[in-house]
Amino acid sequence: MATSCEVMITIHGTSSHIANIDNQMDANEIASQFLQQASLQQKNFIIRFGIIKGGTAPNIISNQTTLYGSIRALTIEHLEF
Repeated sequence: MATSCEVMITIHGTSSHIANIDNQMDANEIASQFLQQASLQQKNFIIRFGIIKGGTAPNIISNQTTLYGSIRALTIEHLEF
């Protein structure tokens, strides 16, 4: 029987003005890279995110991004990874 669960992932980076990008970790950029990999459909489960929250201002590198989504699997065993 198919099953599903909700998931929340928080990514932490470092915050600074966008002009000071050297040695900074942009949480939004890391989240984008994660989403590209996570969106690849697997054989036994699928993971998708409907809400992405990150950043505090347009000119500030985000120090935290949170993804809210859902995992759907063919069986409960496929959720155990």
